Amino acid sequence: MSGARVEGEMTADNPSYVERYLVRKGTRGWMVWDRQQRGPAQTGGRLEIGLTEEQAREIKDRLTKAYIAEG
Repeated sequence: MSGARVEGEMTADNPSYVERYLVRKGTRGWMVWDRQQRGPAQTGGRLEIGLTEEQAREIKDRLTKAYIAEG
């Protein structure tokens, strides 16, 4: 059954899908928030904080794509 959506499948167009990563305004710039870890996202051991809004959105998109690909 090609193209059928699986219940709970991690896709952005699934209404029951809750994004793991969020872009949030911090006290010193923007950050990428990891809902699963309940704190700032980390890439390569670096906390993703103190960013421009554009940087934060790009990192969030990259992390989201990698998370979905992991399945």
